[in-house]
Parts: sequence; structure tokens; C-alpha cells
Amino acid sequence: MSADGDFDRFFERTWPVMLARAVMMSGDRQLAEDAAQDAFAEALRYWDRVGTYESPEAWVHKVMAQRVWAASRRRRKQQQLGLAVALPPQSTVERTAEARATLGALAGLPAAQRAAMVLHCLEGLTQEETAKRLGVNRGTVAASIHAARRTLARLLGVTETHGSGDQPLVAAARSGGP
Repeated sequence: MSADGDFDRFFERTWPVMLARAVMMSGDRQLAEDAAQDAFAEALRYWDRVGTYESPEAWVHKVMAQRVWAASRRRRKQQQLGLAVALPPQSTVERTAEARATLGALAGLPAAQRAAMVLHCLEGLTQEETAKRLGVNRGTVAASIHAARRTLARLLGVTETHGSGDQPLVAAARSGGP
């Protein structure tokens, strides 16, 4: 089996999830695509090494997250973040508005809180797994999630912050494909 074939399978398996994560972290579809593409290009460039890691996906996620954060910082300096997320055509007006409001609120969180929310609450990682992925301790993750939930609840006028349901954020982030 060739290294190129291994990377191709890795890319096909992980691209949709990595793009969804990037959209949820950035709140901006174009920025997310750029960050995810850059991360996968970097992985391909060093695939001989990255492909041997226990979790190449974690490596790509870290590179993607760094690119999202750097681009977000640059963009914030120039202008306030705008949302450019394509929603599925079958979305109702209410769900579209809800998804945009949710993405807007998420994009307004500090990067550390946004990353913790995406990994723990939307990706389903435990706090320990989230901490490992972000390179921080579990207590930092717990505090970030708590603060983010309070901020999101306040911004969105939500009184109940637990439960999953059919979240508009997930639908918005995963629409449109690669």
C-alpha cells in the first residue's frame, strides 16, 4: 500500500469532520475551508512522519485550529467577524435565523472557549480528551465550557443549556460539503 493511498483514505475519512470543526470554531465557512485545506496540505507534505503518529487526525486538528485562530485574530483586527456559512436549501427561515444567531454567538466567544465547546459539546469528546487535544488541563476545559455556556445562553436567550437535540450549529457547519 502506498503512502499516497494511505493519505487519500485518511483525507476522505477525516475531511468532512475537520471542515465542520473549523466552521464551528471560526463561524466563517471560507476561513474554515482555507484553514482545513492548509492543515491537510501540511499533513500531506509531512505524511511520511505524520502518517506514523498514533492520531494523525489530532495533528491535523491542531494545525487547523492554529490556522483558524491566526486568521481570526487577523480578521478581528481589520473588521468584526462576518458569517458566511451556507445553509441547506431545505432549512426553514426560523432554523436559518437560529443557526446564524448560534454561529454568530459562537464566533464571538474567545478562541479557547470556542475550541472547548466545539470539541466537548459538539464533537462529543470528554473533558479529558478535549484537554489533551488543546494541550491544557481538564480544569481549564471545564472552566472554558462553563463560561462559554453562560455567555451563549445569555446571548441567545436560552434558559436551558444542556441536551443535544437537532442543533442548528451542527446543521449549519456540515452543510455544503468540502
